[in-house]
Amino acid sequence: MLAVSGGADSTALLHLAAMARAHLADPAIHVVTVDHGLRAESADEARSVERLCRSYGLPHRTLRWHHRGGRSGNLSAAAREARYDLLGRFAWTVRAGAVVTGHQLDDQIETYLLARARGAEGRALAGMRPVRALRPGVVLARPFLGIAGTRLRATLSQAGIAWCEDPTNRNMHYARARLRAALKDGTVDAEEVPGALEKAGRERVAYDRAVGSAIRSAGITVDESGSIDIVAETMSVLEPELRRAVIGRAITAAGGGLYPPQSDKLARLADRSYAGKGYATLGGARLQWRDGRVAIGREYGREGIGPTEATEGRAWFDRRFVVSGLDAGTMVALGAFARGNATERCLPVLVSPTGEALARHPAIRLWRGGPSNVLYARESVGWRLMADL
Repeated sequence: MLAVSGGADSTALLHLAAMARAHLADPAIHVVTVDHGLRAESADEARSVERLCRSYGLPHRTLRWHHRGGRSGNLSAAAREARYDLLGRFAWTVRAGAVVTGHQLDDQIETYLLARARGAEGRALAGMRPVRALRPGVVLARPFLGIAGTRLRATLSQAGIAWCEDPTNRNMHYARARLRAALKDGTVDAEEVPGALEKAGRERVAYDRAVGSAIRSAGITVDESGSIDIVAETMSVLEPELRRAVIGRAITAAGGGLYPPQSDKLARLADRSYAGKGYATLGGARLQWRDGRVAIGREYGREGIGPTEATEGRAWFDRRFVVSGLDAGTMVALGAFARGNATERCLPVLVSPTGEALARHPAIRLWRGGPSNVLYARESVGWRLMADL
């Protein structure tokens, strides 16, 4: 499945994929444009992609983000998160195993320079991954990371294909746009960046392997409720950096988060004594030390857990459960009914448009007046714990 915005890079991706279709073992290609609705021109850009797809005989779908918040906060990050969620959900709909984007070498160089300006070092300068996990059964692939944008534009010009220019790319309010301008006028030199990216990439690969090995040796189990159990003794013998990585990944996976907690807070938890008892919360997760073990589960919290819409009979609830065999409906946490213990209230329930509970996670005890139907829900916490390793 191709993610095509109408810009030069993604349009080149579409053109080249259409040209290569005859040589593919599986020629099925689906094209998707995400319209964030943040610019007046975005709807016209989506229609231009649709016209180009029609000329190639490729199916196209425009997905629209209905942003419920205002324009405050990190709108770019919210739009990016929403875009990948929409793309992942649609990939499930068409049974696509990969979402392919047109990110290219210039994007990678900019990512490196922006990270370095923020003080990043070592593997943190490795840039975007060529392939990364997007959701269970779907990866995000970036085949152009080693190709300069000028080559992609030249390919389109030679074929007589037009593309759209996003004015945001020239908006000096954004750090990336300012950096892009500095690279163009020669104020910033990027000649050594590709070599530095390669070196940082090797460091990241080595680190990922070490983290994967540490997780496999840490005596970790995940139960049907998506809670992680770790043998404390196996954690205490890990070197501090690996111990923090394992705990960070466990918190992120069990807590349904997108990113690990802040490093200083994570360090205090990961480096505490593993003997005795204790309780803490961080990153949407609750941690409990008892009897030589560490249990990490979802925290319902003051804001609760947001709803998830079913897509073609499936839903990825809170990034912790793949629920399948569904009719149309919405998944909510049991806590929305003010029921359940600390574990149960974080588990999914299928509700009707009127809010009636129709089916429950199998680990939720049946309550008076509750649904007897049980959901087919598989935890994806273990998958997230090991993703990209």
